[in-house]
Amino acid sequence: MTRRQSQWSLRGGNALTLIGRAEQSDTARGLASSYACVNCCPDSFLSGFIAPDSLTGFPGDQTLCDAVQQDANCYGAPMEPFSVEAFWASDNTAVATIDSSGLATAQAVGSAWLRTWWTAFTFVDAGPRG
Repeated sequence: MTRRQSQWSLRGGNALTLIGRAEQSDTARGLASSYACVNCCPDSFLSGFIAPDSLTGFPGDQTLCDAVQQDANCYGAPMEPFSVEAFWASDNTAVATIDSSGLATAQAVGSAWLRTWWTAFTFVDAGPRG
């Protein structure tokens, strides 16, 4: 017997509906069933971070940073982290700069905080409609 499980979700701020259907059959036993997936909601934001989480280097050294988001499914289980498009900034550009693609460049001795932000969504069930 072969077993598989699928999970899918929408990302973004559009008020879209996602309907799923699962078919299950056991031809050896002559059994079949069908399930509609209407009781679950889209994935929601769980956490976000920058990878790598710290950098050190000499002036001129460069490191590509990645903005990463992790969502939770409708049952609260964490999903696989994924890269997101983000905005970047440095609080001390005399020490480190970072461009729009996440490329950080050391400028001088010192310390700087690199920051990123993006739009993430959390699903809130508004209850029955109609």
